[in-house]
Order: sequence, then C-alpha cells, then structure tokens
Amino acid sequence: MSRLHCDLIKDLLPLYTDNICSERTKTSVEEHLSTCESCRELYEAMQENVPEKPEIALDPDLKDDIAFIRSVKRRFTRRQMIIIFILVPIFVLLLILAPFVHSELSAIRTDDIKVTELFELSNGDIFCTIESSKAISALSAGNLMSGEKDAEGREYCDGVIAAGSPSPLTTILDSSKKRFPVLIRSQSFIFTTAKKVEYGGVTVEGKDVDSHCRTIKYEGRFDEELIIWKEGQTLEPAPERIEKKLSESQVPDYFPSVSTEQLKVGDVLVIY
Repeated sequence: MSRLHCDLIKDLLPLYTDNICSERTKTSVEEHLSTCESCRELYEAMQENVPEKPEIALDPDLKDDIAFIRSVKRRFTRRQMIIIFILVPIFVLLLILAPFVHSELSAIRTDDIKVTELFELSNGDIFCTIESSKAISALSAGNLMSGEKDAEGREYCDGVIAAGSPSPLTTILDSSKKRFPVLIRSQSFIFTTAKKVEYGGVTVEGKDVDSHCRTIKYEGRFDEELIIWKEGQTLEPAPERIEKKLSESQVPDYFPSVSTEQLKVGDVLVIY
C-alpha cells in the first residue's frame, strides 16, 4: 500500500471507529485494514484507548430537583395502580347491575298508570284496560304462581302487568316508524280466573296445574304496586260492545313479554 493511502486511512479511522462514515468508506477502510498491519495495529490501539464518557457534574440543587421528580413519578404510578384496582371492580359491578337498573328506570311508575276499564266478562274472566300518561314501548304480563292452593286444589296466582317507557331519543325519532317500536298509550287484557279452567291452566314440572287468579296488579318502578282487582271484588258486567268485540275478533296469543310493535290497535292480550 502507498504511504498516501495509509495517511488517508489514518485520517478516516476516527470516523470509522465512531461508525459515522458512509458504507462505501467503511468498506474501503476494512479492505485496507485486512492487508495493512500498520494501520490495523493503529486501529486496535484506538479501540483500546476509547475514553469512557465523563460523568456530567450536576449542580446539587439540580440533583435534588431530579430526585424529587423521580419520587413524584413513583408516587403517581402507585396512585394510578390504586385507582385502577378501585375502578375495575366498580366497572364490573356496573356492568352486572346495568340491565336491572335500566329495567327499573325505564319502568313506568304507578302514578302514570290509570285503569280506564275493568269489567267481568260473561265467562267469568276479568277484562281491564290500562292507560299511561307516558308512551309505552314494551309490555310484560303474566300470572305468577304463589305455591298456595285453594280448597279445590287449584294453585293461587297473581296477575301482573308491567310497562316500560322508551328513552328520550326513541321518543324523538319515533316519528319515522322505521327503527324504533311503535309507541302506545293504552292496552287491554283478559285475565282468566278459576271460573274458566278449560284453558288448561299452566304447566309446572311437566304437570298441568289449574290456576286460581286472586289479584291483578300493575307493578311499577322499584316494587311499586297498583292493585287493579282482587278476589271477592264485585265488578260490573262487561258492556255489550266489549263482548261483541271479543267474540268477533281473534284475540292474539299470550306473550310473557312483547314489544309494542307486535301489537295492533285494539289488540287484547289474554293472560292464562
């Protein structure tokens, strides 16, 4: 190798050692080092004498500030963990309770319900109509078995009606009648009584059980109750218009819970 070439390589060695030269220069230096013992020894000596980075002398006040910032960061991290451990169980609990809370809060209160019709049909069943001051988006009705029996061995049950109101957004957008349930304000029901057992009663554990309805009530929010009828209460016979309407119309099957979009105006729900 020429003297000039070695001089150039020696000038490039600091750049090569710090790995800040181009790939082409790096390749040239490595090719030269592989053949030139003198330059290779110089490079090895440079590698051995690379000085360590000196520790920066910090002002004592600055050191105190850094230590304070680090301690605050550690405390903040611990505080974050504590908050997470507290919030996660609360969030899970809210997820569990959300359906119940939503159901209770959407329930229409008894103060908003009025019984507008209450008659005894010719077959002994009870016909009633409830009217709500708030729009109804869902209905639930059925007979709850009590486990108690009358003198004839028929199981007592309680007829229960419940209604839910839509959210404010549903109410606003309901005019489209496309995505949201049809909203109603009133609904009629027929509750069968012990006087008419040919409906078949109910089935409990695979066995037919004749039911004996002793009360009909509306359940509102948080265990509110409005008693509509109770056994022994004398009712007026149903007007001819109602008897005629029921005889001429096909009463829909009973649904334990229905959306109002399943109902047509004038439908009557029969609760067995």
